[in-house]
Amino acid sequence: MGNKLMKDRLKIGATVGAALALAFLGGASGAQTPGDSKGNGQNPLDQNDNGPEAVTTYRGNSSDALVYNTAMDDYNHKNYKEAASGLKDYLKNNPKDAQAHRLMADIDVAQNNIAAAIPEWEAAVKLDKSDKSSAVNLGVAYMQTGSYDKAVDIYERAVARSPKDPQLNMQLAIALDSAGKHAEAAAGFERAAALDPKNSAPALYAGLLNHQTGHDDKAVPELKNALALGTTEKFQAYAALAEAASAAKQNDEAIKDYTLAAQAKPDDFVTQYNLGVLEQNAGKKTEAEASYRKALTLKTDDVKAMAGVRSNLSLLLIDDGKLDEAASQLDQATKGDPKNAEYENNLGQVYEKLNKKDLAIAAYTKAVQLDPSLAGAKASLTQLQK
Repeated sequence: MGNKLMKDRLKIGATVGAALALAFLGGASGAQTPGDSKGNGQNPLDQNDNGPEAVTTYRGNSSDALVYNTAMDDYNHKNYKEAASGLKDYLKNNPKDAQAHRLMADIDVAQNNIAAAIPEWEAAVKLDKSDKSSAVNLGVAYMQTGSYDKAVDIYERAVARSPKDPQLNMQLAIALDSAGKHAEAAAGFERAAALDPKNSAPALYAGLLNHQTGHDDKAVPELKNALALGTTEKFQAYAALAEAASAAKQNDEAIKDYTLAAQAKPDDFVTQYNLGVLEQNAGKKTEAEASYRKALTLKTDDVKAMAGVRSNLSLLLIDDGKLDEAASQLDQATKGDPKNAEYENNLGQVYEKLNKKDLAIAAYTKAVQLDPSLAGAKASLTQLQK
């Protein structure tokens, strides 16, 4: 792998989706609670309750109203099957009751039946276009079931009704990113950040997306702002800043940011690897060796990358005259990446310096087989075979 940086695999969806997009709003089926469908009071997206809330508004005394009220009582007492049965009877006679559809969706969610809840929320939104909480929950359900384009559509309509709502803009951005519309998602996060300038989350995700799409001129100030606002996702912010600094050839800044990323997430292999590479290229041999040795203790499924760590470490060991350990590291590197001619060639050179002729010949022979253009290996092999 040589002294090249690995790409940090920073993903938006796994973090922001779990934190913001996948929590249903509680109490949506009740009559107008704070943050209700008319947009009064508290923003509904601030009510991220995972369980059902009690519903307190009842109908009159007609036979249908009694059926509805009984269903609400059953829901509040967590008798969900009875609540669903009664409400189905009510909806047969009152199919245009948006609040009843919201209650049925709540009952379905309480029973972990998201697929059944979706058409109920769809009906509620169709019947009451101002029903913000049902729109939000419907978008969440679409996200959970992988219908990202539908989530985008429902959130776009919600944002059109409440364009200055930072949380709705955030939800829309999450859906856009999940739908693969990354540039539009970045713009959505930027809008959310402008609407809620003290919230680190939209600043962070705007920065991460702009970094991923090659707009580091925007990403860097956004990521620094997220850190200043106290984001808990310090690792992602510092790792992205380090990548941006490295791409801009600002190696000292990159080393600083990778160091901070490593402090935030000490068990991240990629960070330790890249920190070692930058330190080695900057001539900071002691620091690079420490970073590589730390990387060797970490878990990774990338066997070739681990071989790269051992190869890079071996170069430092050779410079320090620690030839036996260098040979050991290179030998392990060739096992991790058996088709790498560079590793075999370097191993041959170390064995030659150690006067281990047979092992040097074997390594040079393998190197030439893998890459016949290696003139130095050929020359050394010819000399040793005389």
